[in-house]
Amino acid sequence: MTLPLSVVCRVRGAGVVLAGIAASVAALLVPPSAAAQQRPAGAYPDFDVPREVVFIGAGAGLVLGALVVPVEIVDVPSGGLDPEGITWKFDRRVVGSRSTSAATASDWTRNAAMAFPVVLAFTFGEPGARLDGVVRRGVVYGESLGFSVGTTMLAKRLTGRARPYAFLAVSERPDDPAYDVTRERTFYSAPSGHSAGAWNGTALAVTEHLLTRPDAHWAERFGVGFVGGALAGATATLRVEAGQHFPTDVLAGAGLGIASGIALPLVHRGALALPSRSSVLEALAGVVSGTLVGIALSR
Repeated sequence: MTLPLSVVCRVRGAGVVLAGIAASVAALLVPPSAAAQQRPAGAYPDFDVPREVVFIGAGAGLVLGALVVPVEIVDVPSGGLDPEGITWKFDRRVVGSRSTSAATASDWTRNAAMAFPVVLAFTFGEPGARLDGVVRRGVVYGESLGFSVGTTMLAKRLTGRARPYAFLAVSERPDDPAYDVTRERTFYSAPSGHSAGAWNGTALAVTEHLLTRPDAHWAERFGVGFVGGALAGATATLRVEAGQHFPTDVLAGAGLGIASGIALPLVHRGALALPSRSSVLEALAGVVSGTLVGIALSR
């Protein structure tokens, strides 16, 4: 028996997320190296096993719960859906965007943004314990990803919003499976999963850097924020240019990703002090600057 493509993609996507969550569980069970055992008490990330079990279970529950929420699939006429059904005027303005190259590029920028906190963890890790540090932080990453992706998947199915390309006539749509209006994913527009993933990675990277390197030079904080902002800003813009999402979709995804990316590191900060106001502003300046550059380069 052959499963419908929409079901295969849905299960595969959920499987990737659940694999990440499973890796977080495994990371909790990995014994630290001799160098890592010398870590001072309260070092980041601080773990409490019952709390981690709750967080990991909640993320997995959101992902699995989203899979059972039905999505109403509407027959799209050959002339496309009526743009007048789009609530916001600035969302209606993007109908007509359909760049397949932007769709491909958004995959790369999202993946780079999601890998960014891992790269930083390894780069600034303690000598002799870098890999252990990445593994330990992987628990935080898995929990944050579970919340971000789980809430995004659930919201997509609850809203059932049509993607921008569904408002194009069949002659205007690219001959590409990503623009096939008969697929269930056509009604997964809000919020943007790419935007949520990219901004989650950026928020994780910036928040962890602020917590673990309080004495870093302002240029380092600005640079970390700039790189993260550029990757996330480019991802969000490329999704709109590809005709896969409306501006409000990527904004909603960004909000979910940022919230999860900031909250989970703060919960695990242990005895670490909260970042100073000046350091936060320096990092934020980098994020804003990087975002603007990412947007400009992706249009």
